[in-house]
Amino acid sequence: MKAYFKQLMKICKENEINAFYFKLLHRIVVSKKELCYFGAKKDPNCNYFGQVESIDHIFIECHHTKRFS
Repeated sequence: MKAYFKQLMKICKENEINAFYFKLLHRIVVSKKELCYFGAKKDPNCNYFGQVESIDHIFIECHHTKRFS
């Protein structure tokens, strides 16, 4: 795991992107699933496919977001 953090600073020099990678590695990126859990949203489903929108769904399973990678 330490290797990931050492490489994190080499990936990009933009602080915002490094902060996002840090949050992604620690699984603290907020999705609709978490917002629903805390009462900020009522519907935890993805806007495009109706599955529960979690971190895994957004970055691995969702065909809509795969078009951007």
